[in-house]
Amino acid sequence: TSRRRWLVAALALVLLAVAVEAWRIVGAGSARIESLAVLPLENLSGDAAQDYFADGITESLIADLAKLADLRVLSRSAVMKYKGVRRPANQIARELGVDTVVEGSVARAGERVRITAQLIEARTDRRLWSEKYERDLRDILSLQAELARAIAGEVRAKVQVQPAAAKAVQPEAYDLYLRARFHSNREGAAEHNQTAITLLEKAVQLDPTFAAAFLELGRAYGIKAFYFSKDKEWEEKAYVAMEKATTLGQDSGEAHYVRGSLLWRPSNRFPHREAIQEYRRALALNPALDDAHHQIGLIALHIGLLDLGLEELRKAVALNPSNTLARFRFGAAYAYQGKFDQAVTAFDAVPRDFHPLLWGGQMAWALFELGRRQEAVALVEETLKTHPADDGGFVTGMKALLAAAAGQTRQAELAIQAAAKQKGLGHFHHTAYTIACAYGEMNRPKQAVEWLAQAAAEGFPCYPLFERDRSLDPVRKDPQFQELLARLKQQWEAYKASL
Repeated sequence: TSRRRWLVAALALVLLAVAVEAWRIVGAGSARIESLAVLPLENLSGDAAQDYFADGITESLIADLAKLADLRVLSRSAVMKYKGVRRPANQIARELGVDTVVEGSVARAGERVRITAQLIEARTDRRLWSEKYERDLRDILSLQAELARAIAGEVRAKVQVQPAAAKAVQPEAYDLYLRARFHSNREGAAEHNQTAITLLEKAVQLDPTFAAAFLELGRAYGIKAFYFSKDKEWEEKAYVAMEKATTLGQDSGEAHYVRGSLLWRPSNRFPHREAIQEYRRALALNPALDDAHHQIGLIALHIGLLDLGLEELRKAVALNPSNTLARFRFGAAYAYQGKFDQAVTAFDAVPRDFHPLLWGGQMAWALFELGRRQEAVALVEETLKTHPADDGGFVTGMKALLAAAAGQTRQAELAIQAAAKQKGLGHFHHTAYTIACAYGEMNRPKQAVEWLAQAAAEGFPCYPLFERDRSLDPVRKDPQFQELLARLKQQWEAYKASL
């Protein structure tokens, strides 16, 4: 009858709805989790001065989870913009482009710490896991490891490297370490670098078994040796701290990242291949190290592999959209390609105070190449006024180039003499190249070739740039210039074939 047919149809619809709902639930439960963001843990200590502690726990948890195989974990810089933001976790997950987020809080009271955390799936806004932990502050490292393992179990990812430090850590040393990380992440400023060193030295004195602090200290010493001091003491200290961290069991992706940075420097004549290999080892252990991609991209740009450089920079920014150095280096890549309009746009998109000398020199060069010479001159003068030491001499080298292009030979020579005194610091090869361009503008091939050869030998053999830079046009017919360029082209082609 029609009534019976109607009941059968209705029952079929109900069964279909149940099946769809069951499929939705089962599907939600079995969905593969491929990406995750740890949102800044909320400080519930009742003391705003403890924010750095909650931020440090967040960063450490990110570092541990980044060691999980087949899981993309966003870096600290990518998530810190959500600190204090009141927004649904699934909405933040969609904005970050991840499958899941970890959110929670930290409460510290004296020598006790309490952490709550939950894992939320973005697609369903479903809580997959939640837990509360309370420990003595001395056990904070083992607590972080336990928390990372619990989350790893939920995302069903295989751990490549177990969180290394289950040892107790001296509470005050850990506190100093977290404070130092805040400063060492601002590597373009000498005062922040020195503050980080002071804090970390105190941390390892208090706890001589604190491997992570030794590793961070090695990085801070290396930054000082590269950017701010010619004293070999700092480089020696960097190697000692690095070896101490390794002895204590800190053989991680981060450790290989620091080794790469200690390799690629003036004292080693910038061994490009070896440094890239070290950074690739770092990424094999920790695929979420956006800075390792950035460093490979940086080296690739220096040796003229511009496509590889851009590819690695894109990977760095995909992992961490807030990686300021990687975003800045897009401008350098465009400049080396002769796309100076795009270079200016890229430089404008990053804050100049992250590394004022590097930003000022590169931006002035792009403005000069676009014919905006007065703007370039004003920027150079402003930068030297606020940073007269000009560590590395790059901005003073730009001053020489601008004077030479304007026919002010005497002023150019004086600026060259001043810039040359900065030889020995990490990015002096850019200064050497700029001096070569100044001599090119003055049509003095002998000096131009000498400084170009120095730039290439000391870390910057960027053949595509040497081949196209119009400031070198007046000396291109010189036999020594042509011989140098032929050698650099051969080297460039070898890099292309092997890297």
